Amino acid sequence: MPHDDDGHPGAPRAVVGLAAEGRDDQGTSLRWAVAWAVQHGARLDVLVSHSADPAGSRSAAAARLLLGRVLAEAPGGSDVPVVVHLTTGAPGPALVHLASTADLLVVGGDRRPRPGRRRLLPLVTHCLSHAVCPVLVVPGASAVPSAAWTVVVGIDGSARSRSALRRARWEASDGQVRAVTVVDTRSGWPPVQSWARPGARARRDAEDLRYVPAGAGPRRTPVEHSIVAGRPADVLAGQDADLLVVGAPALRSVRWFLTSTANRCLGRRPRPVLVVPFDDRVGDARLSPGGGHAPSS
Repeated sequence: MPHDDDGHPGAPRAVVGLAAEGRDDQGTSLRWAVAWAVQHGARLDVLVSHSADPAGSRSAAAARLLLGRVLAEAPGGSDVPVVVHLTTGAPGPALVHLASTADLLVVGGDRRPRPGRRRLLPLVTHCLSHAVCPVLVVPGASAVPSAAWTVVVGIDGSARSRSALRRARWEASDGQVRAVTVVDTRSGWPPVQSWARPGARARRDAEDLRYVPAGAGPRRTPVEHSIVAGRPADVLAGQDADLLVVGAPALRSVRWFLTSTANRCLGRRPRPVLVVPFDDRVGDARLSPGGGHAPSS
């Protein structure tokens, strides 16, 4: 059952937010957070935001009931260490602060639907623009996979895509990883930077695919690599996988993020998307013990 202490400080850690009402539509992101914690032997920190009045404090009990129900229903959920935090402040900054040393921040991706696209909620945009750890955005109708996860990661030969690739391999655990390099049909290969030219990108991607930093050292995980022509967001969002992993834009202000490929994937894909920042210090430290397994930038 959930508790309010700071136990298990050395385990991997995920953070997820709940509103005090404990609405059922928040159950999907919570189920993914619990499944992630089970898969990685992680601790789960749950932030419950509520109003400062007595009614708000009482309604926080509904969020605890939802949490207890999800933990009881999830395979292995009863073994997950859970710490509950309460806040009366703005949930976005509180979640980013709580996740500052976490391995994952999970947020619900429910947005007002429009034909073919959805608009991010302000809370999600804030977390994506400010969190230093990877952010998992979970749409409301996403079923949690019962077996090993299939993961697709977009790579482009850049340093931040290598962070996404390392993370994808860790997330897949014993599942399948597919790496996809997309050639943008509107402009072809970007001609400005040498690493972005076809030969250099292919060599860098091939080099990256030889490394699988995880646990106490590198281990081999089968990775299928394909080069596909098209618009990056359309190609990546259409991939059939439990999880899509993409690198965050180099400049993660709200203005830059809203025009990024990562944001376009979030708007088009009906399944979860994991956005990995280039400065994923927590994840890189855990994925690359001693710093000796990942290729240099």
